[in-house]
Amino acid sequence: MKLLEVVKSLPLAKRKFLVENVLGMSFNSFLTQDQKHLESLLQLQEFREKCELLSEGYPFDYLFGVSDFYNMNLKVDKTVLIPRKETEILIEVAISIIKNQSAKIALDLGTGSANIGLAIGRSFPALKVVSLDVSDVFDVARFNKHKYNVSNINFVMADLLNCFKKDSFDVIISNPPYVETAYLESSKSLKFEPRIALDGGEDGLFLSRKIIKQSFYNLKTGGFLILELGLGQIDKLISEVGEYKLVKVCKDYSGIDRILVLKKES
Repeated sequence: MKLLEVVKSLPLAKRKFLVENVLGMSFNSFLTQDQKHLESLLQLQEFREKCELLSEGYPFDYLFGVSDFYNMNLKVDKTVLIPRKETEILIEVAISIIKNQSAKIALDLGTGSANIGLAIGRSFPALKVVSLDVSDVFDVARFNKHKYNVSNINFVMADLLNCFKKDSFDVIISNPPYVETAYLESSKSLKFEPRIALDGGEDGLFLSRKIIKQSFYNLKTGGFLILELGLGQIDKLISEVGEYKLVKVCKDYSGIDRILVLKKES
């Protein structure tokens, strides 16, 4: 792929970021260059190397170490999943529930870059947010916490919910790994991201089922479990919610059922 085609294939905001941060010129200036000068700019070594990596599918966010999410510019690297726009819907649903329930403590299950925990914590400074991950990826999370000076979030390393007491949380929010293993192994676009943050087992629901089973014990009566899931997965899970009450299902920007909201009523 020609370098100019790589540039044109990027969303406008990323196109501008690439030009301004690598070439050191405004995007408008870049667009007004004559063809000869433009070709000479495209051959600059750093610009060429970055475009070649992008053409091979290397994620833009890893290349520059930043990711835009919910009005934040978060640090990311290959140890954490790149935040997706769909997860902003998860945040909006969680914010509405936390506000309406006057929640005091929330669990962000699956920290990564801390995008979920930070978005919730910044929205509710009086809310205590516990942000949990199974592996020690907290270098990135701590960097983002300090960058945005969010003091009400605390990080815990644990394997799901066994370390917490009964009735610990008002709300549990999670974007668990939900990609089917077979799809993940054949995907070129996901091969650069951490497998542990993506692989949901044969049908993508291995971790989600465990979360549903364990979380009922850890939620207070009247508490909510909010999960982000993949295409067709919510229909499969609805019959497996156990003692939970199904509250609602929310669609993403493409009309896919994406967010599952459950409530512990007793």
